[in-house]
Amino acid sequence: MLNFKIPCILQISLVVIVAFLSGCAVANHAIQTDFTAFNSVVQYNQSQQMLLNIVRIHFRESPEFLQAASLSASYESTSVSGAGITGWGAPTYPTGGAANISYTFATKPTITYTPIDGKNFVQQFLYKITPDTCSMLIDAGWPVKKIGDLLIDRVDLKNGVAVVNKPTSPTYPKFKEWIKAIQEAQSKDQLEIRSSSNGIVIHTPLEDRPVEALHFRSLADVMFVAAKNVETPSSQKYFARDTDDGTGEIFIHSSRIPPFNAMISVWYRGHFYSISNNDLKSKDTFALLMQLYRLQAAPAGGTPVLTIPVK
Repeated sequence: MLNFKIPCILQISLVVIVAFLSGCAVANHAIQTDFTAFNSVVQYNQSQQMLLNIVRIHFRESPEFLQAASLSASYESTSVSGAGITGWGAPTYPTGGAANISYTFATKPTITYTPIDGKNFVQQFLYKITPDTCSMLIDAGWPVKKIGDLLIDRVDLKNGVAVVNKPTSPTYPKFKEWIKAIQEAQSKDQLEIRSSSNGIVIHTPLEDRPVEALHFRSLADVMFVAAKNVETPSSQKYFARDTDDGTGEIFIHSSRIPPFNAMISVWYRGHFYSISNNDLKSKDTFALLMQLYRLQAAPAGGTPVLTIPVK
């Protein structure tokens, strides 16, 4: 009798155990996969938002930003199992058995967005970039030329002379010369951010320039400069002003059809706007804008939130 009863019970038990362990494996895999997926979605959406607002500024429209305040995900696992005996041999032992198992697993992610408004908007977009932020970016390895072209409004040189980062200014050639000299020092690993009796200085073999002598733009100003390099569709040329005094550090294409090989793209008013994946100069500039956006970010305030289930 034991020779028949034990294998039958073991078969049913093993099926139930395997189903339970499989459910655990599904849950673990889902959590690991979702973590990467959520991170990628939030990162891409934030990049799209920056690109969208640069395009809006190009068309003289107001930007609008939402900040991802929180992301939560709940997981629901349900299993139903049943077992039965399908046949009997002699009066006291079963000859066969069957197990019925169903398993469902569901993910319910929710993301909460907070509009950046009021004091938070002023802090993040309208406050001037600080010398500490500039020093941090230089220490992080960002090219001085790119920082200068985008972030610096003017520089106070010796004898009280100020050179302005604006192509129409008579002092613009001297500004470009100064940036070029600093960039050459950085390229030769001769550029340092030092503390001195005069505060933080940008040290090169030629000079020690106090960081306080650099006057910076706000993030809104930087976005406005970048917006000058958005390609205007011919059908919308009357809604924007094309200029030739942009930095040239970024170029945003426009097209009627989805762009091929784009790093990032966004649909706006009947056109796609994008940054090409092989345009390394523009990609670097966009990465600097995103890093600056995060550095300037204000903590989420008590403004209304928008909670959306992630599809």
